[in-house]
Amino acid sequence: MARGLANGEPVTSQAQTREWDEGYSRVFGERKPMRGRWVYDEAQQKLVPADEYVAPQSEHAVHAPVMVDRFMEGARATDGTDISTRGKRKAYMERNGLADYQDYAGAREAKRKEREAKARGEFKPDPQLREQVGRALYKAKIIL
Repeated sequence: MARGLANGEPVTSQAQTREWDEGYSRVFGERKPMRGRWVYDEAQQKLVPADEYVAPQSEHAVHAPVMVDRFMEGARATDGTDISTRGKRKAYMERNGLADYQDYAGAREAKRKEREAKARGEFKPDPQLREQVGRALYKAKIIL
């Protein structure tokens, strides 16, 4: 009989019964459970102890045990331009007048604080901007 969540019961430790012993023997036989860390070896098509595992050698960089800056490999811009290195990507961005979202992190934070201050009624307009607007209105003879 099923026990635990499959039967709507809470998961708790329960006494070892004759049924459990018979089920264990039916599934695992008489061999003792093996403990340790295992790795699937593709060549042998079986699990091998991790300390005995030998990784296959490859000439492809993608199979290297340590990979750095591989995320740019083969990257292309939406117009098809190769931007597969940081240098190529930077040159492309400058040439086309583009920028990353992160480039404006400080400006976004400042604007957010300004919006919050306005919402609280604590906003003070920029005195230089106020002066420029006043001069422009005076010059246009809107304010005397």
